[in-house]
Amino acid sequence: MKKIPVIGIGASAGGLKEFEHFFKHMPAGKEVAFVLIQHLAPDHKSILADIVKRYTEMDVFQVEDKVKVEAGKVYIIPPNNLLTIAKGKLLLSPMQKDHGRYLPIDFFFRSLKDSLGEEAIAVILSGTGSDGTLGIKEVKEAGGLTIVQQPETADYDGMPTNAIKTGLIDFIIPVEDMPDTILSYIENKLKGNKTIKLVDAKEVSYFNQIFNLIKQQKRHDFTNYKRNTILRRIERRLTVNKFDDLKDYIDLLKANPKEIDTLYKELLISVTSFFRDAETFKFVEKNLIPKIVAQAENQTVRIWVPACATGEEAYSWAMLFKAYVNDNKLNHEIQIFASDIDAEAVERAREGYYTNNIVADVPRELLERFFIKEKEGYKVKNSIRESVIFADQNLLQDPPYSRLDMVSCRNVLIYLDNELQQKAISILHYALKPNCTLVLGNSESLGNSAQYFKVVDRKFKIFTKIDNTDITGRVWKMNYQRLENQIPAKKAVTEPIAALTKEFILDRYTPPSVVIDYDGEMVYIQGKTGKYLELSTGEVKNNIVKVAREGLKVPLLNAIRKVKTKNEEIIHKNIRVKTNGDFEFVNLCISPFKKNNKDTGLLIVIFEPTIANTQISGDNMDSNAEHVTILELEKELAEKEQYLQNTIEELETTNEELKSSNEEAQSTNEELKSTNEELETSKEELQSVNEELSTSNNELILKIDELAKVNNNLKNLLDATNIATIFLDRNMKIFNFTPSVSEIIDLLHTDIGRSIQQFTNNLNYDNLIEDTKQVLKTLIPKEKEVYLANKNYFWMRIIPYLTIENVIEGVVITFTNITEKKKQEAELEKYSNHLEELVEEKSKKIKESEALLYETEKTAKIGGW
Repeated sequence: MKKIPVIGIGASAGGLKEFEHFFKHMPAGKEVAFVLIQHLAPDHKSILADIVKRYTEMDVFQVEDKVKVEAGKVYIIPPNNLLTIAKGKLLLSPMQKDHGRYLPIDFFFRSLKDSLGEEAIAVILSGTGSDGTLGIKEVKEAGGLTIVQQPETADYDGMPTNAIKTGLIDFIIPVEDMPDTILSYIENKLKGNKTIKLVDAKEVSYFNQIFNLIKQQKRHDFTNYKRNTILRRIERRLTVNKFDDLKDYIDLLKANPKEIDTLYKELLISVTSFFRDAETFKFVEKNLIPKIVAQAENQTVRIWVPACATGEEAYSWAMLFKAYVNDNKLNHEIQIFASDIDAEAVERAREGYYTNNIVADVPRELLERFFIKEKEGYKVKNSIRESVIFADQNLLQDPPYSRLDMVSCRNVLIYLDNELQQKAISILHYALKPNCTLVLGNSESLGNSAQYFKVVDRKFKIFTKIDNTDITGRVWKMNYQRLENQIPAKKAVTEPIAALTKEFILDRYTPPSVVIDYDGEMVYIQGKTGKYLELSTGEVKNNIVKVAREGLKVPLLNAIRKVKTKNEEIIHKNIRVKTNGDFEFVNLCISPFKKNNKDTGLLIVIFEPTIANTQISGDNMDSNAEHVTILELEKELAEKEQYLQNTIEELETTNEELKSSNEEAQSTNEELKSTNEELETSKEELQSVNEELSTSNNELILKIDELAKVNNNLKNLLDATNIATIFLDRNMKIFNFTPSVSEIIDLLHTDIGRSIQQFTNNLNYDNLIEDTKQVLKTLIPKEKEVYLANKNYFWMRIIPYLTIENVIEGVVITFTNITEKKKQEAELEKYSNHLEELVEEKSKKIKESEALLYETEKTAKIGGW
């Protein structure tokens, strides 16, 4: 059944206008389906379907549960629901909050990735926040197409910007260009359903050239990564760039180094999430963490997370182990080494900052316990960040960590071929302490190295290293034995050995024969070989020379050596072999074992019984028998001399090689001694630097303590004065204030950093802002009496704010409460007025008395008194 391309489009604020632009440029009649996911109010009816219908001839529907997805239709999420896709149907479920946030876009994109894999197409349009970022990462991991609106063209660039920060976006373009880009991508991808087969020598050469270009620029070799995975990633870049063959793409890589960077990231796909495969983390948390912590040496739990990507997995383990140690009041230190070859991903991991979307993956308790909420996301707390050491490291090339209590190597081996997988496992085996834990991904296995580990849980792919086992030497031999040129490497036989042997023998011989490899190890036996080969008591021997009967060992060794050297058939006639207490003669034939004129790395040894030419007349029988014996002895002596000579030559060659190796070892030893001396010197320098840093740190601690005391004194002084004070910077922004200010201006601690001009006050004074600016400009203090509506009076002073260096950095406004003083002044004025009235009244009475007295005296004078 043909899959219908499904394009998931997520938007939030400003999304209606972008949907309009998108469908205005999307032609109808195409064999694709669209699913629109927008943030909708849960208690309001959506009119998005009616709006989209105006701009497209395609059928537009609000989704109903279990509706089948059909080409040429547009499906819109209904309010108060989450939407997923599975088996070609759209499924609805009740809206759920993740820590108070709705994330419907992430939810749908994840299901789109699970349902369609590399066929998935995810688009992010205008919107606030970061919904869709995690989902688009998973679509990219599956090999799907990711498109984001150019932030400059969006009314709200939060969602596009957060998605772009992942570094996993294929196209960052205006909405108007998206329809053509999507349709062109689908057309190129479906054109002939092409796949690079690598059957043509030219195509293989181009493929190797791509690897070389990446290796030159990025110093990483993808040669032994799983071929099918690599092919799909390269094919995808061909589709995105609208190329039909590898040659054109190689020309692009040579001309555009940025495309090499893009392809490199495409091949790496540094995508992960917190507590990925949550059941695995729950199993380890419940069943293994107590054991791992208990067996840690020196109370330090050492963990390695190879291929850590952007750090989510490493931080997940850190949180679980830290929570266990803290909850049980243990003194153990958690030390996690997290490494990756993607330097950009490692740098983002070091920052420890993640978007709000992580609330969907991190349990609420751990989120509140180990993260700090910031404006647009969450930042890992120092208690966790300091326990994780991030490094740019190649698992397969760089030296590994050692003495580890646990290794979490998940979803790495699936990208490697068998040889690299075994090498990686041997490295992880070396890094672990005996009986310690290895955690693999759900799709990974130990392969041929399973015998060196004990299964803890097969479902979750958790193992422990078996004590006293060593696979390092075996893997080293496997990887490097082909450097030895004396014996060609064994080649695998693709057809049954019995069929090959029978075919070869039936064509040329019928005698007993044995198929061996170049080391003489027997692979297959045909016929009765008991006369020539003998199994002895004790350890079973599979080497043909070791089981050869007396008289046959030396000729076998010489013949095998000659065949390997000359690559041609060698025949030794009339070899006397001791069999069952008597001697028999045999012709020994050794020939390269070829199939279709190609070397298989095998030899065939054929034993042809014969009768020596010894039938002579009776008179001369004794003398001739003696002569034959002498000839046989001389022949045997010659063969042994040849064998001895060959052995001597090989020994001399080996001695020369050992001398050369010894000289190289001595040279390497000298270099190591020199390096060790440099390291000792560096160690001493680091110790010296550490001492200096320790001293500086102690000084800083003292200064911090002094500063804390000064701050405490200043706070208590300001509180004790009960003077309302506001500190403003040169831009009129508040950078401090005392609690008493709240009576005059309603300020909270969160208002620090805001301009004083944004607040109203309770004063009868309208020129506060103008007078403050005037003081800041002229540096002349200003004082004024002001009062509130509640008749409280204040003496206001506006003075410049001076630093210790006499630099003007703002102004200080103080309000001294003078209400009591004003009341006292009013009472004093009242008493003063009353006294004045009394004095005036008294004065008036005195004047009246004086006038009366004057009149009396005047009357007396007239009467002659």
